[in-house]
Amino acid sequence: MHDLYLAQKLLEIALKKAEENKAVKISEISINLGKETHIKAENLKDNLKTLIQDTIAESASIKIQEIPGKESYIEDIKIEEN
Repeated sequence: MHDLYLAQKLLEIALKKAEENKAVKISEISINLGKETHIKAENLKDNLKTLIQDTIAESASIKIQEIPGKESYIEDIKIEEN
């Protein structure tokens, strides 16, 4: 359950950043995932793959790096602009 919520929030942030930059496509989303969240990287990735369908991130590759701590955040997004 927590992994789905985190996936939704991270996708919202990525889409907002893309919109702010007038992107037509997100090609990659890089995420730092805190180990103390107890969320499995593979579960988060699977949820993101489901959520990005029918968005400008639909074909994006998703990279997840586990880091120490409880914090999880988007490290970087790669976009294509008009």
